[in-house]
Amino acid sequence: MKKNCFKKTNLSLLLFVLFLAPAVSWASLELTYPSAPDAGIPTLTANSTLGQTIKYFISWAIIIGAVIVFGSLIAAGLQYLSSTGNPAQMRQATSRILNSFLGLLILLGSYLALHTINPQLTIMEVKRTAVPQSVVVAYSKEAQGPPRTVSDAKEKEPFIKRLMTGSKNLLNKWSKNLKFKITKRGSIEEINFADFELDSFSFLEDETGKKPPLKIILYPFEDFQTSKTIGSQKYTYPAKEITPESTSVLHEDIFFRREDLVGTTVLDENGNNYRIEKNDVPTSPKGILTPPLSIRIIGNGPGVYLYEKTYNGTTPVLQNEVYFYRSYEDFRTRTVDDDIDFNDKITEIEIKNEASDYLAVLYEDPRYEGEFRLFFQNKSRMVGTTSQEIGNVKATAIGSSKYTALIKDSNGDTVIDEFGKVKEPSSLFLAQLADDPSVCQEVRLCTGPEYSGDCLVYLPAGKDIDWKEEKENVGLATTTIPFYQAQNIPDSQKVHYKNEKSDGTFEIIERDADFNDNIYSLQIKGQCLVALFDKKIHPNRNQCPAQRDQCWAGGSGPGKNSELFDLSDPDLNPNNITSCKPIKGIGFWTEHSCASSIAVFPYRRDISSGEGSGATRGF
Repeated sequence: MKKNCFKKTNLSLLLFVLFLAPAVSWASLELTYPSAPDAGIPTLTANSTLGQTIKYFISWAIIIGAVIVFGSLIAAGLQYLSSTGNPAQMRQATSRILNSFLGLLILLGSYLALHTINPQLTIMEVKRTAVPQSVVVAYSKEAQGPPRTVSDAKEKEPFIKRLMTGSKNLLNKWSKNLKFKITKRGSIEEINFADFELDSFSFLEDETGKKPPLKIILYPFEDFQTSKTIGSQKYTYPAKEITPESTSVLHEDIFFRREDLVGTTVLDENGNNYRIEKNDVPTSPKGILTPPLSIRIIGNGPGVYLYEKTYNGTTPVLQNEVYFYRSYEDFRTRTVDDDIDFNDKITEIEIKNEASDYLAVLYEDPRYEGEFRLFFQNKSRMVGTTSQEIGNVKATAIGSSKYTALIKDSNGDTVIDEFGKVKEPSSLFLAQLADDPSVCQEVRLCTGPEYSGDCLVYLPAGKDIDWKEEKENVGLATTTIPFYQAQNIPDSQKVHYKNEKSDGTFEIIERDADFNDNIYSLQIKGQCLVALFDKKIHPNRNQCPAQRDQCWAGGSGPGKNSELFDLSDPDLNPNNITSCKPIKGIGFWTEHSCASSIAVFPYRRDISSGEGSGATRGF
């Protein structure tokens, strides 16, 4: 027995040494280790850290161990089935099955222990596959035309600059010093940037002939700025945009004609200082032709675009732009590319649907908290049994495919409409609306926890409740689901409840119910997004947003305690919608529900940020 135990110990030690040997020697060897496809296990290299090495071998050990246990279970099961009439074989098979399950428990225990110590040791995530080649390039005149494909770009390699690889955004600043080359004094057309050789930009086609869903934004100044103040004079030049659909992009299309260079000292072709005077600046067209000093490449596909715009008189000037294809819980943590702080600066939203129908919700605070406003495209939608034009994101012009909505107007005032209010957005929730409203089957608002007390039951048009399935003594009042538009929750309402008799039958009895600021549980059946607002919608909302005080009761907005839900919540008490404090008691504020109006949106799915969302506490 001791000898057998000694052999097992030696075997375990040998396996342990063989397992860790590569981990000890990896740093000094140029080996190619296997990787698990789409499992988040990186291939080891000579530059891998000790933590990456440990994660690599632990991950493979768990995978291989699971395969061995699974194979052992199958073999033991077959042995058990084939050992009928042979008790010894059956006992051996039973022992193997038990040992296999024991091994499975050990694997599970190891995983949980490692995850408790450091979750990063066990996380295996499916990652996006990056595009393997550059998809946007800048080229010089020597390239003799824009490269169109990857192979074409390789042939013109000496004359191009690769700007983007895979799905990474680019922040590319040109020279920080304005260095001009003057070949002929008095002829301003000859003044150019000495070290700027690039002529234009090109989007490379893939093997199917398609260009990437991207666009280039060019800025006249560094750090993505469109304005510059010199003394008391402010100079503003709108950013320029280039898309794959641009028919032709010439040298002049990517340059800016600037008037702010008067008084600037530049270098001539001999390296001598030269001061630009007012009479050096052309008047027609006006300004000195200069290249962009900062450039951004962003997505141009379906999703949500948020803009920061300022106004030069009545003319909007694009300052910054950011593209979202999923929810984002905190703009403060997102610095687009390198150093753009977009938090609290958004003035306009654009929704690009294509095959989708997006619902974008902008929140005042991070982590989907605070007052919010819902945005979705204005189009014909089914409301009850009729079709209506509903939505606040509208086409910029007749026949235009661009749908936008203002968050702040040209005066800098926050826009309020019947879909809410957001002054300085800090987080975004994004979902896809369903074409068929019937995916949302039922919504209940109840005055007690666990869907007790009295309930408002919102149903699709033409449907009713089945009393046989209802609980006794729970009052119910039915109404049609308020799709897309806010509807006030009644202060009081007649409800009916089921009273069971001793003979097994039941009767329906009527009573009065109070729903005013008295909602404490929410039940959702089907795919419904439910917005609960802590203010009532104004009866004259058809005059909103032209008259801001005609949108919501009190004239300000839907209220900071408003929330959005996608799952049932049997107890709303921990939520913002039940944390209103309008009444001061003896030395303290009393908290109660303030759900005053409701809007429901049928949706296909949310486009998650992957950072978690408290579904029953709103997003």
